[in-house]
Amino acid sequence: MAPKRLAHEVHDGDNKKRRRRSNGAACPGQSEPFKTQCAITTAPEETEAPPQDKRSSSAMQDTTRVAVLVPFRDNHPAQKRQAQLDEFVPYMTEFLKRHCALKSASFHIFIIDQSLDGRKFNRGKLLNAGFDMARNDYDLYIFHDVDLLPGDDLGELYTTIPTLGPMHIARVWDRYNESSTYFGGIVAFTFQQFIKVNGFPNNFWGWGGEDNELYSRVVRKKFSIQAPARCVSLALARYDMMLMSCGSWLMCIAVAQFAT
Repeated sequence: MAPKRLAHEVHDGDNKKRRRRSNGAACPGQSEPFKTQCAITTAPEETEAPPQDKRSSSAMQDTTRVAVLVPFRDNHPAQKRQAQLDEFVPYMTEFLKRHCALKSASFHIFIIDQSLDGRKFNRGKLLNAGFDMARNDYDLYIFHDVDLLPGDDLGELYTTIPTLGPMHIARVWDRYNESSTYFGGIVAFTFQQFIKVNGFPNNFWGWGGEDNELYSRVVRKKFSIQAPARCVSLALARYDMMLMSCGSWLMCIAVAQFAT
C-alpha cells in the first residue's frame, strides 16, 4: 500500500491548524506566505541533497530569506515532543519576527514530521527532505532541534549569512561545546554550502550519528566551522533532553509551516 501523504498548513496569526490530505497531486495555486507543500516524500538514499541550484529569483534578492527546518516525531509520550513543538512554534515565531524586523529579513518555519510505519527515526533524511522543499526560496537554512530555544542574544545569528563556513549556533550551550567535532542541535548553512557537503546522510536510523557524519562532510570540503564569538545563553525552556528511543516510522512527510 502506498504511504499516505500529508500536508499541514498553519496560520501563525491565530495559531489555528488546517490539515489537508494529498493524493500526490500538485498543489493548486499557492499564496504567500502560507504555502502548502503537497506530496512530500524523502529523496532516495543515493540522491541525498540534490546538487543543482534551482532557487527562484526571489531568493536572490537583497533581503535575507531564512528557512528554519525542524525534524519532528511524537510516538513516545514520555518525551513530550508535542508539548515541545507547541511551545517551539509560538516562541520561535515571535523570536524570528523581532530579529528579522531588525534586518528587514523574512522567515519560514518548516516542521518535518515523520509518520508511523515500523522504522526508526531518521533525522538526517527528514532534514534533507525539508531542505529540498525550501531550496527554491531561501538563502539561509537553519537546521534546528525542537527542544532548543535561543535567547535574544543569539538573534543576529538567525539573520546573518555565514559566508566563511557553516555556523554551529548550539555551540553556545555547554552540552554542545564539549567536543570540537560535535556539530548538532542548531546548525546554519548557506544554500551553496549545504549543496557542496551533499546534505545530511540518509542512512542513519535511530538516535545519533547523522550529525557526526555531517561534521565529517563539512571538514572534507574544507569549510571552516563558525561558532558564536562568545558563550551566551541558550534556553532549554523547560524542556528535558531525552534519548531518542527506537520508534517505527514511515518516511512519509508531513509539513507544518509558519511564516512572516
